[in-house]
Amino acid sequence: MEKLLPLDCASSKFDGFVCVNGKPFRVHIVKPSGSLQQAKFSCDWKLQNLLKKHLPLLQKRLTQCKNLEDFIDEVQTLASHSPVAAAEKKLSNIGSYGTIIQHIEELGWEFLNDISDDFTQIQLKVCDSNERVHMLSLSFDANYPQTSPKVSSTLPFSFVPLWASGSSLSTLCSQFKTTLLLYERFWDEVEELKYNTWILEPECPNFSATTFRIALGSSCSMHLKVDPLHPEVLPECQFLGADWAISPYRVKFQAKFEDWNETLSIFQNLKNLLEIDFPHKPHDGSQSVSLQCGICYAYRLETDIPDQICNERRCGQAFHHQCLLEWIQTIPGTKQSFNILFGECPYCTKPIKLPILHK
Repeated sequence: MEKLLPLDCASSKFDGFVCVNGKPFRVHIVKPSGSLQQAKFSCDWKLQNLLKKHLPLLQKRLTQCKNLEDFIDEVQTLASHSPVAAAEKKLSNIGSYGTIIQHIEELGWEFLNDISDDFTQIQLKVCDSNERVHMLSLSFDANYPQTSPKVSSTLPFSFVPLWASGSSLSTLCSQFKTTLLLYERFWDEVEELKYNTWILEPECPNFSATTFRIALGSSCSMHLKVDPLHPEVLPECQFLGADWAISPYRVKFQAKFEDWNETLSIFQNLKNLLEIDFPHKPHDGSQSVSLQCGICYAYRLETDIPDQICNERRCGQAFHHQCLLEWIQTIPGTKQSFNILFGECPYCTKPIKLPILHK
């Protein structure tokens, strides 16, 4: 709030300024009897133009406010949200509009995928060397190009451009293309997995996805976490399913993981280590692998996935560890031996055991 200053000893006249969009406007208030009930408000013609139809309302509010500070706050709020003020705020960015258009022309209009009506946001489409199309979203403020636009993309890690004096959209796109090169082998590997395996989750991986759940059979799957900058390195692997279903795969993996060949793809390495022909997604859309927790009916519980599986062959339902723990603890007859709970499966009522994790 801008401070009002009294012009006389009786404090019956006040002068001051109200700031709207960073511009000061002079205001004048007269209190003939020292009371706001008969006070009069006036201002310069520029502020009158912003307030327009609100002037009668403000005059009425002046006689109702407890003090001048509250009244000046209302003047500032109404002026800042007036259509004229909003238009002036947009016009203040016109200087950068011309620069944005010039930079788009230098880059090439074929790179432009979308642009907002006020030119404050654009979306560029950039192809990598394998003709995969990547979207780069940019948001500009009035200081462009002195300051970098805000950038967002669907890369595995955030893209942060190096912006200096003289930088432009061409500079930014050049840096983005260089960054794309870092991930090209990773995306090639993911495409091979999508073509040769059944990726259960995410169902439609985008360019930022680095974790994948791949079907091994009707009752088991494996969860992979791949380093996008070093996809040739052995990924983090977790087998999901009933013990009887995943035990053969786990044994093979533990016996041969040292044979991981960084010159081969992830798919070829997994196929060699597990000695498996990966199943493909059924064309009829049927799904024989359970993705959701049988208790909360969700796949993700914060960062956890359903990794506790009923060992009964005719059941094989998956649960989040926390969901199953809370369930078992409420069942009469649940027993505990050291750090293992013994209870019943919520689905088939067959015996199920659960380790107690200490975080």
